[in-house]
Amino acid sequence: MFSVSAFKKALLFGIAGTAVLTAFGYLAGFMNLPHPDYHGMLASWFHMGTLGTWALYVGFGVGLAFVYKAFLSAHLPAHSWKQGLFFGLLLWATVQFVVMPLLGMGFFSGSMLAAVGMLFGDALYGAIVGYLYAHSH
Repeated sequence: MFSVSAFKKALLFGIAGTAVLTAFGYLAGFMNLPHPDYHGMLASWFHMGTLGTWALYVGFGVGLAFVYKAFLSAHLPAHSWKQGLFFGLLLWATVQFVVMPLLGMGFFSGSMLAAVGMLFGDALYGAIVGYLYAHSH
């Protein structure tokens, strides 16, 4: 159903998007801006050790890049990074209104400041993934 090329692109683009999201989180933290700490949250929920939580964190990034291209990109408005930005906003809304309450953190991650940081991070992740898919051959 899905080609090896599709999996390779998801791997590459998911890692790239996750790397940019992680760099944004670290830089925003140094500048005292709201920032996402998805790895820290995964580490607190899944007690797997540092290597295991990093693998899970990157795996989520790769998996979401695959979901974006395989199931959503054809149905989202716009093109390139704008389409990816829309995906990032959908991702953020899903995390804030479904995942966080299920994990006991409440809506908006229990803090509007944390939710804003995640909004910027998810939007950036989506824009990177959307751009890379639009400009790949």
